[in-house]
Amino acid sequence: MVKWETICSLQVRSIMSELDASCSLLSQWRYLPGTKIRVQGLKNHPQYNGLEGVVLIQNGDSHVCVCLDPDNTQLHLKLQNILPLVPTAIECKELCTQIQDLADEEITSKREYLRIQM
Repeated sequence: MVKWETICSLQVRSIMSELDASCSLLSQWRYLPGTKIRVQGLKNHPQYNGLEGVVLIQNGDSHVCVCLDPDNTQLHLKLQNILPLVPTAIECKELCTQIQDLADEEITSKREYLRIQM
């Protein structure tokens, strides 16, 4: 019989390795859509400095398109003008907890499915 706990554990490990790969991409100045950032060092539009937002897309190797939080303003910025916001330990723990909860739900669902099949 297949052990669903084992399969789900493998899936969680796979997701975690994908997250590790994403983090290594960020360290190579590749911003994935949804990456949280803070704007810094703008001289022509200093009113945006300090605002936070998310990356929509990275255009080439030197620019990103971002959407700022307060009013959904979209800007096309140089990489030197954005700072990635690293999640806190609490946010990382919450993410891991969410992943574990999803795995537990999947295990429970598969157990119920197998119980019904028998």
